[in-house]
Amino acid sequence: MAFPRIPTIICVLICAVSFAQKSGRFVEASQDIRYHFTVTSYSTNQGLPESQVLDIVPTSDGTLILATADGIVLYDGQEFTEFIEDQRYKNHTPNNLMWDEYSKRLFVNELGGNLLVFYPYYQKLQSCRTTTLVNHTLYSLDESGNLFTADTKQLIFKNTAKTGIKKAISIHVSFPLVYVGTETGLSVYNMTTKKVTQLLNNGAVTAFYRNPYNGKLFATGIRQIYVLTSKSATPSPDIDIKNSHTIIREMIAISSDEYYIATTHGLYYLTPDYQKQYGTDVLQSDNLVSLYFNKEEDCLFAGSIEKGLLRLLHKTCYSYTCSSEGDPHQSSSTSIITTYANEVLVAATEGRILEIGIGGTHDYWQYPVHFISLAAIDSFVYAGTYGDGIYILKDRKLIYHVTKKQLGVPSGDVHASFKDSQGTIWVGTGTGICKGKNYTTLKSYLPKSITGIIICFYELSNGNICIGGTNGVFILDKQYRLITRFGEQQGLIGKEVRCFYEDASQKIWIGTYNGGLYCYDHGKLTSINQKKNCELYDDVFTLAKDQFGYLNMTSNFGLWKIAEKDLNDFYTGKLDRLIPLFFGEETGILNTEFNGGFQNNYLLTEQHQFYFPSIQGVVVHTPGRYMFSRSKHQFLRVWVNDTLYSGKSHVFKRSTHTLQFDFSNPRFCKKYNSYYQYKLLGSNFPDHWSKPDKSPFVSFKMLPPGKYTLKVRVVNGFNDRHPYEINYSFEIKPYFYEQAWFHITGILLILLLLVLLVRMRVSYLGNKDRHLNTINNTILELKLKAIQAKMNPHFIFNALNNIQYLIVLKELESAETAINEFSQLLRKFLQQSDQSFVTIEEEFEMLRLYVAIEKFRFNNELESRFKIEYAIGQYYIPSMILQPMVENALKHGLLHSEKKRFLYIEAFLHNEQVRITIEDNGIGRKASQEINKSREEHISHGSCLVQEKIKIVREKYGIVVQHELKDLTEGTKTGTRVIFDIPILKETFKEI
Repeated sequence: MAFPRIPTIICVLICAVSFAQKSGRFVEASQDIRYHFTVTSYSTNQGLPESQVLDIVPTSDGTLILATADGIVLYDGQEFTEFIEDQRYKNHTPNNLMWDEYSKRLFVNELGGNLLVFYPYYQKLQSCRTTTLVNHTLYSLDESGNLFTADTKQLIFKNTAKTGIKKAISIHVSFPLVYVGTETGLSVYNMTTKKVTQLLNNGAVTAFYRNPYNGKLFATGIRQIYVLTSKSATPSPDIDIKNSHTIIREMIAISSDEYYIATTHGLYYLTPDYQKQYGTDVLQSDNLVSLYFNKEEDCLFAGSIEKGLLRLLHKTCYSYTCSSEGDPHQSSSTSIITTYANEVLVAATEGRILEIGIGGTHDYWQYPVHFISLAAIDSFVYAGTYGDGIYILKDRKLIYHVTKKQLGVPSGDVHASFKDSQGTIWVGTGTGICKGKNYTTLKSYLPKSITGIIICFYELSNGNICIGGTNGVFILDKQYRLITRFGEQQGLIGKEVRCFYEDASQKIWIGTYNGGLYCYDHGKLTSINQKKNCELYDDVFTLAKDQFGYLNMTSNFGLWKIAEKDLNDFYTGKLDRLIPLFFGEETGILNTEFNGGFQNNYLLTEQHQFYFPSIQGVVVHTPGRYMFSRSKHQFLRVWVNDTLYSGKSHVFKRSTHTLQFDFSNPRFCKKYNSYYQYKLLGSNFPDHWSKPDKSPFVSFKMLPPGKYTLKVRVVNGFNDRHPYEINYSFEIKPYFYEQAWFHITGILLILLLLVLLVRMRVSYLGNKDRHLNTINNTILELKLKAIQAKMNPHFIFNALNNIQYLIVLKELESAETAINEFSQLLRKFLQQSDQSFVTIEEEFEMLRLYVAIEKFRFNNELESRFKIEYAIGQYYIPSMILQPMVENALKHGLLHSEKKRFLYIEAFLHNEQVRITIEDNGIGRKASQEINKSREEHISHGSCLVQEKIKIVREKYGIVVQHELKDLTEGTKTGTRVIFDIPILKETFKEI
């Protein structure tokens, strides 16, 4: 948006001189409606090295490079920053700054005639009269008129042409033409034809300028501006400074036909049919040397000789007072309307209603009451007052006075008057509402239901009436029945409801005083201000939609704008933050405190201009389209432990307790309302953006070691859906004992120690168990031998008893045979007495000898048979577990039998075990038990010894011997069968 032409503004707004509030660097005089810009000055108090600003050039991100008489600095709208490290550059006086984005170098043509590099290093390039930079190529003319060119990265100068043009002081290249301004005139050199043409010879030509909007090329002389072609230089008819004493310093275009000229007599604004000079009355300086126009933000920068840097910001608002004496402190206005006769009326102080017109402001009607609200109903003006009801006016005359007695309400304060589509007139008072068909029939309505101060009425598209005031919101249907009411208990927080707006989807937006904005949608009330990342102000006095889709909201702190689409997207969750545009003092508002507690607190004219009442007059605002530009922010500085970090590495020590990152976002006005958001990724930080913050820095304390990425974005009133993000990746190194290798090593050492401790414990317990096992084995062995010892005498006794029996019977031959067999038996017994296990063959051999001796007792009436299955004779079995069973078979089974006696002992494989059976055809166990009952103190030791030995063998060797006794009861057959099932023990088990 270009600066509008002054005559248009003056035609619309002619009134008394306004006064600005002091705000630091802000120039109060620039609030005067005669000026179409506000002025802010920057000097050494704000960080400039010196108040003489010689040149201004922008970088690609919008940052300004300023050359002063005492140094070169950067300015991003927030601060002035020195950026050239080599201070030798201060020995030179810069005449012309040239910033090359391609090589990131700053070139300077000094007054002494040298071309130098100031940044990123200091270097003298060559001696020359003048230099220009075009498309990353330097063009220089030396004293002799030789033209040199060099690429800005290579910086290898080549003698391109010998123009012969001497005493050059300015140069412009528009291939193939080279325009050269000299101390005496202007010449042009054609690089194709190698010819020089002199265009002017009537004075020095100091600079060239091409209008970017229409392509016109200009040359500036000391007091004249020329339009150039390849063949001519003619004085510009549109840009003619009518002051013979003025020296032209620089010119700049803000449109195809609007120009600003910096001169020794101030700033000139020129159009084809208008010229305006600005001097010390508004600029504080009339000696300007440099200009720069920021199109994106519609502001102009001017460098002065003695007053530093001046920023001129185009006004979108104009303020003027409404006081009869022009006293700004007595110029408060409350309500503004347009009548049926197209009169613009405003309720002002001092009991006056003013009319605003092209000729200024003048009284419409005056009366000694305090008017607070106006309404244009039919052809009448309803003028509400403090305490005295309503005055009905028409054509500047009082028609009727509606008193509080007629209204039937305790309070005569009238904050609102309104007529709905059904023709009903509504009045909001300090104690409820009134309604009627005309001003004579106005009466109190629903006094018990609708209470408090009533400030505004609004009719919805369905005919329902919204009423707002100090007690919340009341909604009436088309029959004027109260159907909805909500206030603080329903979540509506705020001192007063001051405005309504219904959008196309029938959502009702509610503006409050000190409670922010609310949305009432399908019976649900939502606070917009309380939603995350909402930056709306808490005062919403108006919800006035302009032709560009913005809702204009006045407040106690300026004018705010939000696009209706952005508001809906934020409400529905499509947009993650909501930031309004801001219009304050710098946009031309004299006092940013607006009045809003009355109906008709704004007026939208047919020319699409807003009139807003304020405590210092009326603010007129012209809406516009605002040029979207994506923020070009960047990291500016890093502070480590409160010390500026100059290193290149992004790896920081573990001892880092504080990291601060400073940002730069080149913005030169407050209108776009920029905020910063950041998120830190890494070390389990949440992946979401921080709350918007104005502070251009963020600091972190005591970050744990790890790798991080800091993301920063700038969000503003454009509410860009995809804002540009910048990243800064860094790492905080852990202490050695915090690193993974140390943790792994420590864990391994602990595990190794645990393993050693476990092994020691296991070894200890193993040794203990082995010792206990040895003891237990010894005990078991002793028990086994004790059993064996018990068996042996018993066995020997039985054998000797049989021999004795033969001797008593004088069967000497049989006794001799028995003794012989007994000796063999005793020899085998002695050989195996220390063995716990014997082979089946050895055991059966002993049993044969034993049975042979026992046969003498049976008078050889005992038949025995021993059978060993092939290949198992060398298997091992526990010794002496068969003999007691054989003895029992002989003594208790066969001895008492009167039939032919038979004993059968067999060993064979059964179910992968050795089965040994001892079978007799004796009287059986039952009959034997009957016989033994008659024998006193009979104890069967053999069976008990066998059971105990089987138990010990199981405990000591883990060998389970199954033992079973069965009675043979098939038919008349009697007898007993003893079964042993023994695991297969091969020869390898012999050493047990």
